[in-house]
Amino acid sequence: MNRTVCNHRIMKGLNKASIMHLLWKKGALSRVELAKKLGLAAKTVTNLTREMLAKDLIKPAGYRSSSGGRRQELLELNPDYKYGLGIYLGGRYLEGAIVDLKGKVSIYKKIPVDIRESQSSLLNKIKQLTGEFIIQTKMSKLFGIGFVFHGILDINGETIISSAILPNLKGVKIKNFFRENFSIPIEVETSSRAIALAEKWFGAARNIDSFILLELGVGIGNTIMDKGEIFYGASGHAGEIGHTIVEINGRMCRCGHRGCLETVASIPAIEEEMAYYFKGSRPKNFKELCQLAINGNGTAKKIIAKAGRYIGIAVSNLVNTLNPSHLIISGELVQSKQILFRTIDKTLKKYVLPSFYDSLQIISGKLGEQAAVIGGATLVLKRCFETTELN
Repeated sequence: MNRTVCNHRIMKGLNKASIMHLLWKKGALSRVELAKKLGLAAKTVTNLTREMLAKDLIKPAGYRSSSGGRRQELLELNPDYKYGLGIYLGGRYLEGAIVDLKGKVSIYKKIPVDIRESQSSLLNKIKQLTGEFIIQTKMSKLFGIGFVFHGILDINGETIISSAILPNLKGVKIKNFFRENFSIPIEVETSSRAIALAEKWFGAARNIDSFILLELGVGIGNTIMDKGEIFYGASGHAGEIGHTIVEINGRMCRCGHRGCLETVASIPAIEEEMAYYFKGSRPKNFKELCQLAINGNGTAKKIIAKAGRYIGIAVSNLVNTLNPSHLIISGELVQSKQILFRTIDKTLKKYVLPSFYDSLQIISGKLGEQAAVIGGATLVLKRCFETTELN
């Protein structure tokens, strides 16, 4: 293939990706609107959209009403063109989901895991669950697999360096594991980054380019999104707010240090507090604690507020350092939103510089309990809006 043909093919793929991206962002548009917004010739858009319709990348979406003249046909994304398979290994469950191009989950399953499970047991569960989804969906309908976990990934995205929550994952060459078992593209990322991407593409951050995503659950992490790009840091490990120190000489953390935020504000830490404060009959888990708090139980409210204060202190340092416009809170702790957000906000107001606090908006993520597994799928779905291979 000569250079001219090659360049034409690349440009064609880029233009198709641009059309996909614009339809994702704006919803249904006419060909005239697509040409105007993308700065393309009307004939070029007509030819591209004809090919895209034939390949089911996009589909007709009715007509725009007109007071006179020819009605304009509207086009929109075909969410079922292909899917992303998200696999999320959390601290208590392994989750899988098939997600379409609009971020909607069509198939979902989760199975329990234990932090003490051996490496071989965890990998076998991942292999089995992934295989089940591929059989149900067919390989040809998948963009790829996005695997998400709590921990630290090497700068090349190939190997799990450590996981305080699932220590037996240490040293696993996770991309090789998927390549050896499945002939399909694989992306790997940490959970807070995947959630940030999912919220950016399909959730609360669709129209926000710079924000901090705070993940609160069995583990605690954060992601810094700046002008639509994730900040990774010098060695690719930025975002470990859960291991910032909030209590000097505090409890021993699973990471080996004392006084980390995770030791006082993660779900396991909160459940330890439940055992201490509730005598006799007590809530079985964090979900029941939240329900008690909602119903007005003073002890339950006190436990959640205590975690919220520690979170607020840690986040105050982040806000004073980075001056973000938005803080998006995601994860299981959002179940306690009423009390938790109020306490975090009160703490931020106390410790954040006034001008920084006044310009900060605190919002909850929109993707709920499935945010991490949707994030896994997003790792591969976003290729549809960026690739030059849509020919």
